[in-house]
Amino acid sequence: MATVNIYGRKPVKRIREESASRGWKKINGFAHPLGKNTGRGYFNKKSGVDLVKNNLIQLLSTNKGERVMLPSFGINLDRYLFEPLDSFTIDQIKNDIFLTLAAYAPEVEVIDLSVTSSDLYGYQENGAIFIKLNARLTESGGEQFDMTIKVG
Repeated sequence: MATVNIYGRKPVKRIREESASRGWKKINGFAHPLGKNTGRGYFNKKSGVDLVKNNLIQLLSTNKGERVMLPSFGINLDRYLFEPLDSFTIDQIKNDIFLTLAAYAPEVEVIDLSVTSSDLYGYQENGAIFIKLNARLTESGGEQFDMTIKVG
């Protein structure tokens, strides 16, 4: 395992050995959306499953071309909003999600993925799609998590 320089210095030998023996690295990053936190400014930090959930929400709710300098980031789920949710369309949505996750979230292993319409949840909205994702982190100990994302 490669050692990462921390502020221009290599970590001490004990930390290098401990992180190598665990075989995983901790996932850290900024929380989304940005907002004022008491005493800490606008940039809140998250780690582990919470950070990955935030990143997946951003990834699956961003249309391709919306992100500056990353034109292929995201997935165009809005195009499926008023399509009939038959088995063919559901398979297309799942395929798009799997390809996007493979490209931008390789640390996530999908266990179960289901795509349903808003009718099953009792919403009066027409055309909303719900994506239920059961996944596991391949790094950081293999934590498993569930999440639901509403599109539309």
